[in-house]
Amino acid sequence: MQPKAIPIRSTILTAINMAVENRTQLLRLALPLLVVVAFSQIYNHIAASNPDYSFNFISILFSFAYLLTLLNATVGAHRVFLLSRENAAQTRAVRWTMRETRFLGWWIVLSICITAIISPLAFFSFAIVPDISGAFLFDNPFLGILTSSLIFLPAGYVFSRWAMVLPATAIDQTHKSLGWAWDLTKGHSLRLFFLICVIPLTTDILLSYIPFGNHLAGQLCYQAIWLIVGAIEICLLSLSFGMLNAWASDDPETTEEQVNIQE
Repeated sequence: MQPKAIPIRSTILTAINMAVENRTQLLRLALPLLVVVAFSQIYNHIAASNPDYSFNFISILFSFAYLLTLLNATVGAHRVFLLSRENAAQTRAVRWTMRETRFLGWWIVLSICITAIISPLAFFSFAIVPDISGAFLFDNPFLGILTSSLIFLPAGYVFSRWAMVLPATAIDQTHKSLGWAWDLTKGHSLRLFFLICVIPLTTDILLSYIPFGNHLAGQLCYQAIWLIVGAIEICLLSLSFGMLNAWASDDPETTEEQVNIQE
């Protein structure tokens, strides 16, 4: 029988534990991303102190490399959290297959949909009431971040439900759709919204109060924190997908194999 709701506390604790237990595999799969992040931050630091040089082309290359390695690391992390240790170990750190192509395709589709939802709200906030939005952004940074977060809330709700196509694609469950994801998450939307959207938004607000500065060490520390939070968030999405997928199958054995939430 399907449980009434996803257990928030135990799911978060399980995600943290799984990220720690699989740290070696996660670091292996994230190594290309870590290299790109480190060199891009060093490059940005050098560029900031040499304004006479043009760094546009190289910056674009770094951005492209960052997106590709981030996608690779994300797919790999989903596989670590959802597949057996042996299958996850067979995932190479540097790769590009149809799996990654499908994952990128879904990410583009989700990005377009989210942008379509956010744009009217942003227009209303910053164009129709410019005095209020300007005061929030420039006179009170906290209210600025809060306002931006409120703009993203409707999009975050939709994303948290459609995002199930991402872990499904990462473990080669093809022929999934946004409609399938919406039906799968029915009855769990608010808890998924909290796990997948509220936690990173809260993290962003808290980090805004930490003075990382523009120096290299501060920016590397900021990136490191987000990589850790990102790994836990990927695990939360993977665990949520695993639970909902198992419950939808109405197979107790499948549920026991795929869901390992600590009570």
